[in-house]
Amino acid sequence: MKNFLSTLVLVAVLVFAAQTATAKELKIGYVESEKVLKDMPTVAAAEKTMTEFKQKMTDELANLQKELETRYANYQKQKAMMAPEKVKTEEEAIQAMNQRLMQLQQEGQNNLMAERNKLLKPILERVKAAVQAVAKKQNLSFVLEKSQANSIILYADDAYDITYMVMDYIKKNKK
Repeated sequence: MKNFLSTLVLVAVLVFAAQTATAKELKIGYVESEKVLKDMPTVAAAEKTMTEFKQKMTDELANLQKELETRYANYQKQKAMMAPEKVKTEEEAIQAMNQRLMQLQQEGQNNLMAERNKLLKPILERVKAAVQAVAKKQNLSFVLEKSQANSIILYADDAYDITYMVMDYIKKNKK
């Protein structure tokens, strides 16, 4: 349904643009951003950083999980010999540790997304700038995304593919 609506909106925009483009010819190109990103060394470095960040977070959570399991196992073994106040205190401590673990898992996911956005933002801005530069150079009115996952392009002639031009632009204009 989402793709249908996206396609419908795209068709409406293209029809409108075709009708209003009296002075200049309507030219459309497409780019495969996934292919462009795979070609960039900075993406591999960002992925490595993300993997290390995720591993560190996973290790910390695993240690806390192990600590919680050990404490709970010890509690189960000693529960019969504990005073009722001590049972209640230990159960509250275990519950607090469990809540802390869940909180850290959530914070970890949020931190992971924030780190990913921080690392990818300059890369994506660079790709966008390259697409815009190539589009202007080629006098394109529109540039569409052709990705494997959610493309709205069902068919496109390779003559309109600017992916390799974008990749060349990025390589020539390294920062």
